[in-house]
Amino acid sequence: MTKDSVITDAITYTKRLQYEVDTLTQELHALEEKENLEERAEPKIAEFSAAEDLNNWGIQEEVQVENIGENKLWIKIIIEKNTGRFMKLMETMNSLGIEIIEANVTTIKGAYLIVTSIKGISFDVHQAKHLLADIIKSI
Repeated sequence: MTKDSVITDAITYTKRLQYEVDTLTQELHALEEKENLEERAEPKIAEFSAAEDLNNWGIQEEVQVENIGENKLWIKIIIEKNTGRFMKLMETMNSLGIEIIEANVTTIKGAYLIVTSIKGISFDVHQAKHLLADIIKSI
C-alpha cells in the first residue's frame, strides 16, 4: 500500500461518512416535522373545572349522617374537588373535638367522596348533619 492509496481511501471513506451524516440528518428532520404535524392534529381535550364536572355528571354536594353506635356516627360527604379542601375539612373537624376513627377518600369526576366514622361529639344525627354542612360551606 502506497501513501497515495492510503490517502485516497481515507478521502473516499470520509466522503461516505459525510453522505451518511447528511442522509441521517434529513431523516431526523423529516421525523421531527412528522411529529410536529401529529401534535397539531391531535384534538385538544376540553378541560373543565371541578364545578363544571360536578354539574356535567349530575353530582351534587351532600352530607349523610347515620348513627352506628353510642357516640359514634357514620358520615358520607360529597364535595367539589379543590386543592386543600379535604385537609381543611379534616382540620376543622379535629379542632371541634371530633375524633375520626377511620376515613376513606375517593376522587371522581371533580368530586371528593369522603366516608368516615367519627366519635367524640354528643350531637344527634340532624345536628351533626347541619354542623358538617356548615363546615363544608365555610371551606
